[in-house]
Amino acid sequence: MSLRKNIYKLGSASSNIIELDKTFQKFHQLNSLKEYLNIKNGIEILSKHSKSIIQLPISIELKENNILFYEQEKLSPWIEAKWITGEQLYKLSETILLQQELLVENELCLVDARPSNYWLGSNKAKLVDLASIKKISQQNFLSFERDFKNNFINPLSLEKDYKIPVSNFFKGDLNAINLNLSASVFNLISLTRFKEVLKNSIIEFTSNKISSSSPEFIDFLNSHYDKKIGFNINNVRRSIKNLKNLLKKVKPKKIIKSNWDEYNNFHEESYTMRKIGSINDFVKKYKSKTKIVDLGSNLTTKDINNIDLRIDNDLSVCRQMRQFFDDSKIILQLNIADCLCSSDSIDFKALNLYGNAEAAIMTSIIHHLLIDYGLPIEGFYKNLSKLYTNILLEFPTSNDPMVNLLINKRNESVIWDWEKIHVPTCSKYFEISNKYQLSNSRFIYELKRNNI
Repeated sequence: MSLRKNIYKLGSASSNIIELDKTFQKFHQLNSLKEYLNIKNGIEILSKHSKSIIQLPISIELKENNILFYEQEKLSPWIEAKWITGEQLYKLSETILLQQELLVENELCLVDARPSNYWLGSNKAKLVDLASIKKISQQNFLSFERDFKNNFINPLSLEKDYKIPVSNFFKGDLNAINLNLSASVFNLISLTRFKEVLKNSIIEFTSNKISSSSPEFIDFLNSHYDKKIGFNINNVRRSIKNLKNLLKKVKPKKIIKSNWDEYNNFHEESYTMRKIGSINDFVKKYKSKTKIVDLGSNLTTKDINNIDLRIDNDLSVCRQMRQFFDDSKIILQLNIADCLCSSDSIDFKALNLYGNAEAAIMTSIIHHLLIDYGLPIEGFYKNLSKLYTNILLEFPTSNDPMVNLLINKRNESVIWDWEKIHVPTCSKYFEISNKYQLSNSRFIYELKRNNI
C-alpha cells in the first residue's frame, strides 16, 4: 500500500504538506500570480549560485485560486535541529545569510530563518521550504531578522558563553521564547552591544503592549497598516552585515583538545589498537548491508571511513568530530541513555536513522549508560533489539578502574557481572558470539538479534 500522510509543521497557516513514498507534495495559498513568479525567480537565483544549497522541485505550478503546488524528491534521513551540533548550526546560518544576500540583491528575501526549513542530513544543508521566498519588504525582512536571532544567534550564544548545547536549546523549544541574549554575546561593553539590547528591548516591549491592547486599538492599527511599505536596500545590506558580525561573535571555537583526548590517554595503546581492529572487522562485515552507527563516538574511529552516523552527548567531542569529518558524515549530539528510555519517541528513532542503520558499534559506553545514567538493564537490551540487528558491544568487568569509579560515585549497590547479570537478560533479545579480549578488564562481543 502506497504511503500518503499529512505532515504538520509550524511556520505558515496557509500551507499543506503531503508525504508520499518517494516525494513530498506541498500546497501554499498565495495572494497573486506575482508571488508565484517571485518564488520561481528566487529558486532560479539560488540554484544558479549553487544547486547544493536548495532542493529543486520536480514540478512547480500555480493552480486555481492562486494555490502554489510543487513536488520535491524526498531527502533522507530527516534530521531534527534538536539533534545537531553548534558547529552544524553555525554552518547553516552562514548558508542562510548567503542565500538572503543573493535574494536581496534581486529585491527578494527569505521571510523566515528556521532550521526546520532545511534538510540537515548533510553538514551542507539544503533549503526545502521554497514558499519562504517572498518579495522584499520592510515587514518580510524584519520577520527574517527576528527569526534569525531566535534560531541562530541565541542558541549559538548560549553554547559559547554557557556551554549549553544548541541541541538542548531546540529540545527545550527555547526558540519559541523571545529571548534577548544580546548582552551575553560580548564580553566587553560596546556601542554595538548597547544598540542591539536596546532594539530588542523596545521590540519586545511594543509587542507585549500591542498584544494586551483593547480590540478597538488593534482595529485602529489594522486600518492604518500599509502592506506596501517599501525598503531601503542600503539599510537591508547594513542589517545583513550586522547579523554577520553578531554571528562571528558566537562562532563555535576550534577544538584543540576535547574530553576524548583525556580518555585516550587513560588507556594503554595495545588496548586501543585491539579495539580499533575489532571495530574495523565489524565495519567490513556489515558496510555493504546497512548503514553503521557509532554510539558514544569519538575520534578513536576517525580512520574508519564506513561509519555513517556518530552520536555522543559531550559538547567538546561532538564539536571536534564535526570539525574533523567531512560534510557527508552525520554527527548528532544526543543523550543516548535518555533516547533509549522511550522507544516511542522521535529521539529513539534518531539512533538508527529511522531504521536505515541496523548495525551499531558500542564501545566504552555500556557502563556509562547503565551505571552513571542508571538506565535499567532490561530496557537497555530490549530497546537495542528494536533498533539494531547486529551490535559490537564492549563490556568492562567489575575490576575495571572506570567501572569502580562509576559505582563509587553512585553510592548504592550495583552488581556488575557479565555472566550472572548481563548474559541472562541480553540472551532474551540477542545471540552472543565472537568474544574477544581487549585487556585484562575489557572484552568485546558481537550481538545478533534473535529471530522473533
